[in-house]
Amino acid sequence: LSAFSSSPTHSLQILDDRNPEGQIREIHVVEKKPLSEVTATETTKTPTQYRNM
Repeated sequence: LSAFSSSPTHSLQILDDRNPEGQIREIHVVEKKPLSEVTATETTKTPTQYRNM
């Protein structure tokens, strides 16, 4: 949620994109984010996914 609050434009896009296409749009919104934010989210999510699997 920190990334969303830091960039209000992305949060607005996510709300707009979620309505028509659903969660699929979330992936595209993440790709639109700056590389720094994308790497930060990947670094935090990667270890959790491996532990779950």
